[in-house]
Amino acid sequence: MNWNDVYKENIKLDKMFYDTPSIDIINKNKLELLVEFSEFANETKCFKYWSSKTPNKEMMLEELADCFIMTLSFFNYLKLDFDIDKFELDKDNINLFFKLYKLGVSFIDKESDIIIKDIFNTLLNIGYNLDLSDNDMITSCLNKINKNKLRIKDGY
Repeated sequence: MNWNDVYKENIKLDKMFYDTPSIDIINKNKLELLVEFSEFANETKCFKYWSSKTPNKEMMLEELADCFIMTLSFFNYLKLDFDIDKFELDKDNINLFFKLYKLGVSFIDKESDIIIKDIFNTLLNIGYNLDLSDNDMITSCLNKINKNKLRIKDGY
């Protein structure tokens, strides 16, 4: 499995939610994207200098998967071809989370393929910094997509 497989499955998931997204749905998804960034940051514990608890890998992967799924929904909404741009790794997750929030807020005002691709790459960068492999992240995304499909069928 690879990231293109995740994108294809995410498109199928999007179709289960809507045929053509309304402005209202897009705005709700933009807010959800920012919320997912926060839930992921919370699970990494990267800012919790006062805590001795270590992050739970499975919980981090689940929250990261939510971030990727929302990001890929915007790839689909913008009708972008999926590709991963090469980027220079940044080892500072605090700065990377600040970057995510800035990009997310910028995306609210300007729906841009450059911004959404940068969000995807920044999420990947954080995942790599957390010693998560592509396989870990891809598997987690596919599992979450399948879980969401079941939720839709069950009226979650």
